[in-house]
Amino acid sequence: MSRLPFVGPPCPRDGRADFKKRNYWIDEPTNDRLADYQRGRHYARMTIEAIQERSAEHDGHKLALSICAIDLGHIIEGMIRDGIARQKRGGKYSRSACTSTMDGFLSELTRYIAGIRDGS
Repeated sequence: MSRLPFVGPPCPRDGRADFKKRNYWIDEPTNDRLADYQRGRHYARMTIEAIQERSAEHDGHKLALSICAIDLGHIIEGMIRDGIARQKRGGKYSRSACTSTMDGFLSELTRYIAGIRDGS
């Protein structure tokens, strides 16, 4: 998941990586909601691909899939934290906790889970 463009690097702690403080959702909304939505869909496809690659690297071992599920949970938690932080800051893009990029990500992810893979 580290290679995903919206996942930040692990924060150092006592000489080792602290994954609990890692930011798993780094994205700034723009004035182009459609482009943001499409970027979110692209991020979801990249995430699905990363999960599939990790699974293939470990021959589909359930532990690898469990780790991927935890990472996906961190991404969704990062979205929630981002929405809360934007609303607390106020100003531009603070009215809605869910940005168009998040909408696109969640839409593409749910389409994948539902088995809809038409690429549209």
